[in-house]
Amino acid sequence: MGERDQTTEHSLAGNILMATPHIGDIRFDKSVIIVCVHDQNGAMGLVINKPLADLDLTDLLSQLQIKPSEDIQIKLPVYMGGPVQPERGFLLHSNAHSQKDSTRVGSKFAISGTIDILESLTKKEADLPKDILFILGYVGWGAGQLEQEIKDNAWLTVEATQELIFETESNKLWNDSMVHLGVNPSILVSPAGQA
Repeated sequence: MGERDQTTEHSLAGNILMATPHIGDIRFDKSVIIVCVHDQNGAMGLVINKPLADLDLTDLLSQLQIKPSEDIQIKLPVYMGGPVQPERGFLLHSNAHSQKDSTRVGSKFAISGTIDILESLTKKEADLPKDILFILGYVGWGAGQLEQEIKDNAWLTVEATQELIFETESNKLWNDSMVHLGVNPSILVSPAGQA
């Protein structure tokens, strides 16, 4: 069957959402989300800048009883991708690691949700690739909900890049994404702080 593609003419899949002070939900304060699926039925995305402090991929793999090859160093953080199904894991990666069950995210990225890809990545002769993120849970929107939140200024959008997704430190990602969009983050004012 091959890779599934989740892009449509007006899809935001493959774009980044940055929460503004108008978000109105503390759980998403300064969140950066990659939109993975967006169509007439709604949207699904993954928060990519909120690492879990007490969990890394090595711990998670041992819970799944996956043993990496001896020379593989797996020091990959695990991110809290959103409040929906926080026990469900997703691997966000460049298209270079796509497999038959991967879902394309825009033109540059894909997500995989099976143990097979984790096992394949831990069996390689080299260190784990740098262009992957492991994420637990996701964010979901019903039909038209994301579009309305964008109209309400809860989110700003910018095209996702390899550099932003895989090379920017998570604590700098919100700020760097704003700058990439051309917005000075220091001028954003919380709705409660407006005169």
